[in-house]
Amino acid sequence: QIIEIIKATSRGARVLLLDEPTSAIAEREVAHLTQVVRNLRDQGVAVLFTTHKMEEIRSMADRVVVLRDGRLITDSALTEITDDGIVTAMIGRELENLFPELGGHADEVVLQVDDLVIVPGADPISFTVRRGEILGLAGLVGAGRSELIECIYGIRRPVSGTVTVSGAVLRPGDAGSAISQHVAIVPEDRKGAGAVLSMSVLDNATLPRIGAFSRFGVITERKRRSAVGEVMSSMRLKSNGLGQHMENLSGGNQQKVVLGRWLTGTVDALLLDEPTRGVDVGARSEIYRIIVDLAAQGMAVVMASSDMPEILSLAHRSLVMREFGVAGELFARELAAPQVQDTIFRLASGLDASTTTPLDEEPQA
Repeated sequence: QIIEIIKATSRGARVLLLDEPTSAIAEREVAHLTQVVRNLRDQGVAVLFTTHKMEEIRSMADRVVVLRDGRLITDSALTEITDDGIVTAMIGRELENLFPELGGHADEVVLQVDDLVIVPGADPISFTVRRGEILGLAGLVGAGRSELIECIYGIRRPVSGTVTVSGAVLRPGDAGSAISQHVAIVPEDRKGAGAVLSMSVLDNATLPRIGAFSRFGVITERKRRSAVGEVMSSMRLKSNGLGQHMENLSGGNQQKVVLGRWLTGTVDALLLDEPTRGVDVGARSEIYRIIVDLAAQGMAVVMASSDMPEILSLAHRSLVMREFGVAGELFARELAAPQVQDTIFRLASGLDASTTTPLDEEPQA
């Protein structure tokens, strides 16, 4: 990102347009990018950047413009508007509780990972996820969270180890095996791996289960539309109908389709990789509600996220990853502790974290 900015400004550009410039870079690089943007502003370059992150608005902008449904909602100097005012302008209502309350979970193990080595030389990973439980995957960029999810699902072949879902061992490197055992995935790269943007909502929503809507090789259109329409209604999808192309939906609504398409059938284990990346705060709230509701319906959920509040507020417990292995495990009590963010950072960085509970010891209530 920084190289592209330097390239543009070195050619004498006086207006710089940045579209979600920090959505796929590490936190330390965000600070560097922020300083570059500030320097350019001080040199007289006009900068317009889009972002969904409040801290970026506050750190880089002099003025904020909020658009909703293609219309200008507010245009204010940052000194004249509060964070709550910006959020209200973005979603059209006050956002009181961003994260829904977590429910309990059953004792039944749905997903079991045994001695899974995801890259050569990495430590083996073992854990279980119970019905109704949300397991968070925390760690720094490059720690192996996405690779772990890909190995579980079968789009990446592990070096060794097994994945078991509801008592059935999945074939390594075989996504079809995972699908047949009711495993669903929402990948990190929504536009590249999660959706076909040139296709309609209806077609995207039936891609994984097209056989369920076919009879003798012919798609039963009424059945397909009915099933997809019901799911998308429950997801509160905002679109012009099932025929609208994915490329014309907002990021949040695209994500709802990528997640909702699995819900036309049975899902026992749900794998989420950065489920709210590039999604505005209003859609985030709805996606959080959906995730918690799906867990309450009995799904075992694994959620990888770089957003610390998501891990702390949505997960019943969390694994902290480092160098493609698990550096620590935090249960509900640790996730609620005041020093938890420091603990997670120290574990992810390979530093001493004396407050962390050992992996084989769950704290007593």
